[in-house]
Parts: sequence; C-alpha cells; structure tokens
Amino acid sequence: MGKIGDKMIDDLLLFCRSHKHIYLYGAGTLAGRYRAILEKFGQRVSGCFVSEGKDREWHGLPVFSFSKSAKILDSEDGIILALSENKHNDVLNLLHRICSDVWKDSNENINFLYNELVLIPLFHNVSTKCHHIINSLNDFKRILIIRTDVLGDLLMTIPFLRELKRNVPYAEIDLVIRESNEFLMRDCPYISRLIIFTPSDFDEVDLYKLKQFSHENFLNRKYDAVFLPRVILVGRNYTENDILGMLCGAKCRIGRMLAFNEDFNESLKQEELYGMLQPFFTKLFWQKEPRHEVEYMLEMVKDCGGNILDDKLEYWLDDASKRYADKCWHVHNIPAYAVCLAVGLVSKSPNRTWGAEHYADFCRILHEYDSNIFFILLGGEDAKNHAKHLLCCPNIIDLTGKTQVNQAAACIAKCKIYVGANTGLMHLAAALRKPVVEISAWLPNGSPLHGIAPTRMGAWGVLMKLCQPEQGKDDCIGACNKSYGHCINEISSELVASNVISLIESI
Repeated sequence: MGKIGDKMIDDLLLFCRSHKHIYLYGAGTLAGRYRAILEKFGQRVSGCFVSEGKDREWHGLPVFSFSKSAKILDSEDGIILALSENKHNDVLNLLHRICSDVWKDSNENINFLYNELVLIPLFHNVSTKCHHIINSLNDFKRILIIRTDVLGDLLMTIPFLRELKRNVPYAEIDLVIRESNEFLMRDCPYISRLIIFTPSDFDEVDLYKLKQFSHENFLNRKYDAVFLPRVILVGRNYTENDILGMLCGAKCRIGRMLAFNEDFNESLKQEELYGMLQPFFTKLFWQKEPRHEVEYMLEMVKDCGGNILDDKLEYWLDDASKRYADKCWHVHNIPAYAVCLAVGLVSKSPNRTWGAEHYADFCRILHEYDSNIFFILLGGEDAKNHAKHLLCCPNIIDLTGKTQVNQAAACIAKCKIYVGANTGLMHLAAALRKPVVEISAWLPNGSPLHGIAPTRMGAWGVLMKLCQPEQGKDDCIGACNKSYGHCINEISSELVASNVISLIESI
C-alpha cells in the first residue's frame, strides 16, 4: 500500500474511534464516498448535517439542518467535512461559532481529510502493478474500454472509439457502459461487444459485486489492454469505474489524470496521486494543458502510437425515432417554414439551470423578432415544472417528460439551433451538427480545466455561442458554488435572445 494513502486511512479511523458518534457534514457525492470508506472499515455514521433545508433522510441516514439541530452534538461527538474544499472555511467558521460551548477545542472534533488519496488503498487491495509495455497498438487483439458515466461523456468518447478502431481494425473492442446509454451504442460500428454495468447510486464500493462482475464478463476474454478514457478518481461513480479497470485482467492499463488548477497545494496533491497510481498503469497520461475532453481522449490514441484522422462526434438516429419526431411536428401543426429551437431547460445541478422566468422572457423576445420561431421544450420529468411556466408563451411545444433520449435526439435533428444548459442534450445537438447557444454557470475568471468550462466540456465541433454571467455573485469564483440557481440567473434574457438571433442570421 502507498504510505500516504495508508496514513490517511489510519488517521481517519483513529479520529472515528476517538469519538462516540460520527456525523458527516454534507449529504452529497463526497459524503457517499466517505460513508463507503468508513463502513468498509466497520465504522458507523450516525447522520449528516447540512447548512440549510429541512430535516430528511439520505440513503437511510438522518439529515439534520445544522442551525436547528446542532444541539444534539456533545463533547464526545465528531464531524467529518464531506463537502468540497471551497466550502470548508465557511463551515468551519459556523462549527466554531455554534459549538464553542460544547467543544473545548473544536479542532479535535472536526476532520476534513477528504481527497482522492484516501481511496488509493482500494487500488492496492484489488490490483497488481503493470509491467507490460506498449510496442504498437497493432499488438492489441482484444481491448476493453470502461465508460460507466452519463450520456454527454459517452457522446464525447465516440471519436476516441472510432479512431482507436481505425488504428486497430482487426481488434475486438468491448465497451462497458451503464444501461441508460445502451440505446446510444447498440448500433455503434466501432465495438464488438457491449457490456452493461449498473453503477451504485453513489460512490459505494462493493468489491464482491465488482469481482463477480469482472469474473463473469472479463476474465475469459484475456484482454491485451484496458482503456479508461475518463479522468481517474474524478466524477460520478468513478471508484467502481476505475476498480473495474484494475480487476479486468488486461495486460496493459491506459488511463488519464487531469491537473485541475495551479494552486501549489493542489499541485502537490496531484504529484502524490500520480506517484501512487502510476505503477498500476502501463501508461498514465497526466494532462495539464487546457484541452477539450474530445481532444484529451484522442491524445490517448496518439500517445500510444496511433494517428487521428477525424475528431467529429457521431449519433445514429433510428427510423422509429425519426417517425416519432415527424409525428410530433404533424400533431402540433409546425409549418415547414418554421424556425425550430430545441430548448434544454434544466441541468441535474440546480445551480446550472437558468430560471423559468428568464426562459419565458427569452421566448417572448424571439417571438417579437420572428413569429415563425417555435420552441421545442426538451428534458425529463425534472424539466416539467420549468416547462409549465412557459406554456403561456406563443409557439411552445412542450415535450418534457414525454420523450426517450433517442426520440429527443430525432426532435433536435429537426431543429435549427439548440439553446440551454450543458447536458447530454447539448452534446446530442453537437453530434447532430446543430449550432448551440449554451447558458452556463461558468464564470469569466474560471479555470479552463473546470468540469463545466466550455473549453473542456462545451459543444464540440459546431458553431457555439456562450452566455455566462459577467462576474460571480457574492462569493462565487470560477464557477457558481451554490446549490441553487444563483450566478446563472444574472444572465439576461436579452443576451441569450441576441445570440440566438445572431446564429439564425448566420446559418
């Protein structure tokens, strides 16, 4: 085991054993990771605190509003900060202020060890070091690619799949994805076998489940190489994704890391992380320069000796979905001369969702500009509440909660422009070669390596207009750090409408 990772686990467990009850401050992805680690080592979590909101339940744990329920804490209890580091200072100040009468030295009752390094021992537990070298991509006869995250990320991976297959045309390429993305890849010509994996709701690590899955799906294939085209140890459900790469039995492992900012302490952490992970990979690319995700993944092919001829996204529309879209246009009497806009109303992150009242003003402005503009509202069940605020506007076609993703894609294909949040729908629009107006919570002073930066995650390969706040609101720097619509609602309806008009007049 890596000494740094071991020490972090030891310190974390010592903290837990020194306190009667352990609470997590936070009830999101990081809390899920912490809880999984603690329970793996037999440590029970008594509940979670959050700064705002009502008392509720989260994955079987009680969640308390700190301002209302801090009185349940006593001098023998401990709190682990399980939230992003940019929120640590605010929470620490709150804890010091409210718990000053309970804790003599609150530093002994608070732990904030979290970062990716605490998960390194899991790699050591399930894996062996890589000693194989890559002489040529043509040496690979069987390749495994693991990409278990969401729709937009998988769409951006298609150029990587295509160019890898072009470089090794006779290789069998197997792809692991989540079930919700099966529709996208079932007709993909670049893969030999599609393997469906169901990730945990949050970052639990059930090693028995992962070993069983690997035994049933991987080991008899005797892979020459496994590629992990998503960033190692970052993002939703990354732990299972990465550990599957360790368990698959491939001779060579190829992965990638990303440097997230230029902060000195963060750089040291990245150095430690790279040092501990590198022995487990034949190639571990540490990508430090700003690039788009498509380019980052294609660099993996080039750095393994391949060449790149085409970097376009792709999408394969099926006939049934095309018929669905044609029927929608017919039922809603959308004329052939209409200018249709596909509108992606919401993001899964509330702070990246533009307010419904802004969308309503935007629709009115554009209708005054051209009464032949129609607005095709798209999204799942979570978009229906947003959509109902727009029904009073003219030329609204509300398809929220009514389409499967492949049907929504066929509707986007009939539109001129995509407008809205950076979601899988936006990347579908890019794959269908539609111009995009992205409404973003990314700020002008944000890092180009940030997870919502258009330079890294924007619509690839198409004409794009970016609408963003002029500056962060309150204490937001780089990107909005609130859990609700905040900085993004500083974007005016007039700005978004003017960008749409500019695209309409240029295409």
